[in-house]
Amino acid sequence: MVEDHAHCLVCGRVISPGKRFCSSKCEEKYLERKASLERSRRMISILMLLTPVLLVIYIMIVRLWGI
Repeated sequence: MVEDHAHCLVCGRVISPGKRFCSSKCEEKYLERKASLERSRRMISILMLLTPVLLVIYIMIVRLWGI
């Protein structure tokens, strides 16, 4: 029978239960990836909100100036 254990969230090494990472290096990598993912999500959200606004502005310009 296999004794209780967990796996590092970054590299997958076997670690003791209750821990999430095998080393501070893996924890740092995890936090960097998490921050990068959050920046990407924020950028996508901004672009999704900005695109319809720019489209409306473009349509208004075309109708007003007949370009």
